[in-house]
Amino acid sequence: MRKMILITVLASSFSLLANAGTQSLVGSTLRLNTPIKLAPNKVDAYFQNGKRVSEANIDEYYPNCNIEIFTISSKSQTINPDGFNIQQVIEDEVYPFSGETAQPHETIFTISSEKQPDVAKLTCSQWGSEISDGNGFVTTEEIKKTLGNKFSIK
Repeated sequence: MRKMILITVLASSFSLLANAGTQSLVGSTLRLNTPIKLAPNKVDAYFQNGKRVSEANIDEYYPNCNIEIFTISSKSQTINPDGFNIQQVIEDEVYPFSGETAQPHETIFTISSEKQPDVAKLTCSQWGSEISDGNGFVTTEEIKKTLGNKFSIK
C-alpha cells in the first residue's frame, strides 16, 4: 500500500506519460513535408493554426507546437523533409503562480531520424484550466491542426 501511494505521489509530482490518445502515437512516424529553415542562434521553429509563426506571436492559450534540434549554431540550419520516429510521449504540467487559474500543459514527443540525428523533439502546448478544459493537454487532432500540411503523422 505504501509503495502504491508513493508511486501515485511521484507520478503526480513529475512528468507523466501521455493520455491514451497521444500515447498511441509512440512508434508512429512524424513526417516533415517541407524544409524548415532555422535562423542563426536558434534551435526551434514554432507553429500555430497550421502556419509557422515567431515565438513572440504565439497565443499560448491555444494549441501551438515547436520542433527543436540539439545543436545551436551561429549559421542558419535546415531541418529537411524526413520521417521521424516517435519514441516517447510525455505530458508535463507547469504549476501556475499563486492566484493564476490557467497553467501550461505540454505534450513532448521525443523523435529520432537516422538521417537527421540532431532533431530532438516536438513539443505541443497550451495554457488551460483542468476544470474547464478536461485534462488541459493538446489532443492528437489539435496537434494535426496546429502543424497543418507541413507535417503529417502516420
